[in-house]
Amino acid sequence: MNALSTKTQTGTTASRFGAKSSPNDEHVISHRLGGFRAGPSVLVVGHKPVINMVYARLLRLPTLGWMRGSLTLIFLETVDKFGFETCIDRLQIPQPDELVFLPCHLDVTYHKPAAKEGYWTVLRTCTSLGMIEGRGVKTSTFETRPL
Repeated sequence: MNALSTKTQTGTTASRFGAKSSPNDEHVISHRLGGFRAGPSVLVVGHKPVINMVYARLLRLPTLGWMRGSLTLIFLETVDKFGFETCIDRLQIPQPDELVFLPCHLDVTYHKPAAKEGYWTVLRTCTSLGMIEGRGVKTSTFETRPL
């Protein structure tokens, strides 16, 4: 795993930012954020290009280091290949408190809108679980407008 890591009070290694690769080769199959502070675990599954765009956008958050719990973004292709339980075991992901599936479309023109919606979905999920403050994150996708 390529990550910034530190020892926790229990002596185990926790990663703040990282990319996990499969044990047999050097291909990145997931991204992990958080892990320094105790809290919920969220597993996000999505199409590889969309996951990479969401991950890149999450890394730009200045308050990401304050997140409680861990957020793992895993490629749908990996889950399809190995199965859900195998991915959790192999990547040593804690049992997720919440599972989020991002929008998926094979047409490249829809990747940016899917990544934008996926980003906000991840932030709403983290806010609802108390992992982040969530200031500026709308709690619903529907806007109410006066008639």
